[in-house]
Amino acid sequence: MLLGVVGKPNCGKSTFFQAITLSDVEAANYPFATIEPNEGIGFVKVSCACQDFDTTCNPRTGRCIDGTRFVPIKMIDVAGLVPGAHEGKGMGLAFLDDLNQADALIHVIDLSGGTNAKGEPVEPGSYDPAKDIEFLEEELDQWYLTIMKKNWEKLVRKVTQTDLDRDDELTEQFSGVGATEGIIKDTLRETNLEDITLDKWKESDLLEFCSVLRRYTKPMLIAANKADMPGAMETYERLVDEFPEHTIVLLSAESELALKRADEKGVVDYIPGNNSFTIGDGASDKQMKALGFIEDVVSHLGGTGAQSVVDKTVFDVLKMVYVFPGGANKLEDKDGNTLPDCFLLPRGSTVLDFAYHIHSDLGEGFIRAIDVRSQQNVKKDHEVSNGDVLEIIADT
Repeated sequence: MLLGVVGKPNCGKSTFFQAITLSDVEAANYPFATIEPNEGIGFVKVSCACQDFDTTCNPRTGRCIDGTRFVPIKMIDVAGLVPGAHEGKGMGLAFLDDLNQADALIHVIDLSGGTNAKGEPVEPGSYDPAKDIEFLEEELDQWYLTIMKKNWEKLVRKVTQTDLDRDDELTEQFSGVGATEGIIKDTLRETNLEDITLDKWKESDLLEFCSVLRRYTKPMLIAANKADMPGAMETYERLVDEFPEHTIVLLSAESELALKRADEKGVVDYIPGNNSFTIGDGASDKQMKALGFIEDVVSHLGGTGAQSVVDKTVFDVLKMVYVFPGGANKLEDKDGNTLPDCFLLPRGSTVLDFAYHIHSDLGEGFIRAIDVRSQQNVKKDHEVSNGDVLEIIADT
C-alpha cells in the first residue's frame, strides 16, 4: 500500500510527512522546498490481538505499545502543486507522475487561509482553502485527461476498426494509475458511457470519464492543517458543509512533529494518536512552555490529528481491514515470535484472499482455515473482519 501526500507549497505537507514517518525532509516556508519526492514509512494504528490472548507480541515490522499495534505502510511526499500543474507549470507533470502508484491521496491544506494559490504566505484568513480542494481535483482530472489524450485517436481506431475489447484497451491505458477492468466498467456505468462507442465520445465525456476514474483510482482525504490557528474551526465547519463527499480531518502537523521529537528524547511519553501525553521531570522551562501550548492544541482538537489522518485514509477512504495470521495451538511462528504479522486487505476479502496474500502456495494449496479465537473452522469464502486471527491449513 502506498499513500501519496499532496498539496500546494507551504501548507505543511512536508511537515506532516516528516511527523508521520520521522524522515529528515526539508520543510520550509517557501514554494518548492521539496523537489524530488520523499519516500518513507508511516504507520496505521490498530488494536492488537495480543490483548485477547493475554500475551506479548513480537512484530517483525512496526511495533506494539500497550496493546496498540502500529502497522507499517509506505508513503510518498511529492513537491507542492500549483495551478497549471497538468500543463507542466512548476514541474507539475513530473510531480503528478510521481503519484502513479499511490493507492490513495492525502491532500494537506492550510486551514488558516494563510497561504495563497501559489503557496506564498499571506495574511491568515485572507485566502479561502476551499479553492485548494477544488484546484487539486481539477488538476488531477486534467492530468488523467492528458493521459487519455496521448493515444486517444489511435485507441479509437483500434477499437472501432478491429475486434479488440474496449474495456481491455481502456484498462491497459490507465493501468499505470491503478485502473482495473472492474474499475473501468464501474466508471463507464457511472458516466453512462457503457453503450456509446468511443468514436461518439465528446470532449465533455472524456473529462467526465477521467474525473470519475480518478476518484476510483486515487481516492482522497483532506487533512485540514494549521487547525490550531484562529478562525480555523469555523472554516473547517464550512468546508465540511461544502464538501460532504470528502472525509476532512483536523490536523496540527507541527504539534505532532514536536511531540514525536520530544518523545524520542524522553522529554514526553506520547503514543501517536492519543489525545494526551505525559511530560517528564527533565523538561526545561522553555520546553515546558512549548509543551503547554501543545497541550492546549491537543485538548482542543482531541489530538494532533496526524495519526487520525493516516488511519481514516486506510480504513475509511480505502476501506481496508486488518488480519493476523496465527496458529490454533500456538501463536508463534517458526522463530518463536508471537503474532509477528498483521496484514491489511481490502474490505470484502475472503479467507482464501487472505491465504493468497500471505503466500501464493497457501492459496493454491488451501484446505481450510481456523478462527483462532473460536477454534472453529471457517470456509474459504468467509469474509474476514478487523482483528481476525486465522490459521491457514494448506497442502504445500
